[in-house]
Amino acid sequence: NKAERQFMQGFARLTRVDTRPGEEIVDIDSDDIFRWPWLYAVAPGDWRLSDTQVERMRKYFDRGGFLMVDD
Repeated sequence: NKAERQFMQGFARLTRVDTRPGEEIVDIDSDDIFRWPWLYAVAPGDWRLSDTQVERMRKYFDRGGFLMVDD
């Protein structure tokens, strides 16, 4: 959505962090999740994570990953 793209543009400008101009879906079951230091999730109240996915997310956070949720 427009507000999220504007937020990321401002975030990139103020922090000099290289951001994507648009959304990209990241599969928790893929090692690609570790390529992204910051994740944004919409409607996570519907998530049903398996034990394996919970462990993967724990590893993501232990490595310094950040998750912002908007429900």
